[in-house]
Amino acid sequence: MWEAAANDDDVVMGNSAQGESNTKDEGANSAKNIEELKRKTLAVPSGYNNSPCAICKEPFERRFNEDEEDWQFVNAVEVDGTIYHATCNANQTRSIGLLPSPVDSTSGNQ
Repeated sequence: MWEAAANDDDVVMGNSAQGESNTKDEGANSAKNIEELKRKTLAVPSGYNNSPCAICKEPFERRFNEDEEDWQFVNAVEVDGTIYHATCNANQTRSIGLLPSPVDSTSGNQ
C-alpha cells in the first residue's frame, strides 16, 4: 500500500533558525496528521465491488470492527460517492490547493 512519508510535505522557507524550527514542528504535526488519517475507518458498503483507491489504485485494508459488528476499510474516506485512502485524498486535495499545506508558505520569513 502506498504511504506518504512524513517529510514529503516539509518545506524550508528562508535560512533563519526560527524558520527551520517551525518547519520541524510543522513536519511533526504533518506526521501526526498522517497517522490520524491512517486510522480513519469507513464501513465497507454493502455490495462493494472491491475497487481499489481511485487515486493510487492500491487495495484497501479491511478489518472487522467487533463493536460495530461490520467490516471496515482502514485509512479510508468517501468523497462524493467515491472511496479513497484518507492519506491519498489529503495529499491530492492539498496538491490542488483545497487544503492548506502543513507548511504554509505564505507565512514564511520575508
